[in-house]
Amino acid sequence: MKRLLAFTQRNLMVYLKNKSSIFFSVLTSVIVLGLYLLFLRDNYTQPLIEVADQMSLGLSAKDISLLSDEVIIAATISLSTITIPVTVLQNVINDKEKRIDYDILSSPLKRWEIILGYFLSAVIASFALSSLLTTIAWIYLYFQADTAVNTRNMLQIYSLNLLSSLSSSALYMIVVSFIQRQASFSSFYGLFSAMIGFIVGAYVPISQFPEMVQNIFLFVPQTLLTCLYRRLYTENLLDHLYQTTNHPAAAGFLNEMKRIFSIDVTFFGHDLTNEMILVYVLVLMLLSLSIAIFIYAKRYKK
Repeated sequence: MKRLLAFTQRNLMVYLKNKSSIFFSVLTSVIVLGLYLLFLRDNYTQPLIEVADQMSLGLSAKDISLLSDEVIIAATISLSTITIPVTVLQNVINDKEKRIDYDILSSPLKRWEIILGYFLSAVIASFALSSLLTTIAWIYLYFQADTAVNTRNMLQIYSLNLLSSLSSSALYMIVVSFIQRQASFSSFYGLFSAMIGFIVGAYVPISQFPEMVQNIFLFVPQTLLTCLYRRLYTENLLDHLYQTTNHPAAAGFLNEMKRIFSIDVTFFGHDLTNEMILVYVLVLMLLSLSIAIFIYAKRYKK
């Protein structure tokens, strides 16, 4: 156990010492948040505010804007649990390229400790940083409105951070095993960071894509987890709005907002419940981890 902890700590220190890696690991989330604040917020909220006013639904512009803020915060946190593990797992490529893995193999470390050390370092870094971002978001939302999010939701979000970090780390352990050079990783990460924001519906909600594209994106576990993040972040506010608006059309309007913001999603015509999403993500995570163990066990054969 001491060897495993020491190797995990070593991988974390390598990541933390490289300030550019930390910056680029959260850059996609920063870009999404920046684009939203500078350009997209009004595009998302203004048409909805105008419709709500025309129909006299009793929904304030502040409530609609707050709901939109929660949706983008959810996507930002979800993205951080994707991009951080990938950058931490650069250690695998760096050790391979510089032949450091030979030194690791000649050490007393067992194969399972090497594999688990890389995996745990990615999970720990992702969970810690995403939870830090979650705490900052919680403080922001708390000062916006007491109906924004409650303590139970936040505890569930922290738990989801852990699940998402585990899922991403397991999946990207497989991906980085096929990358041999840092230059190749840089090319991959540039393309990856540009695409993943669209795939999880961070730049544009996946409801805005054709149905077939939506179904393809929903095969990706992080897209489903982003939907879960949105549900947790918006649950308390939506419950409050459903209870306080008396207009008969208000419930239908709120349901449509949930569809537009991809809080509610359908997969080949079937509504996806939280339980369905969790089972799918857990099964895929265990499958990914099993494949990763098989790949790395062959590589680190002594």
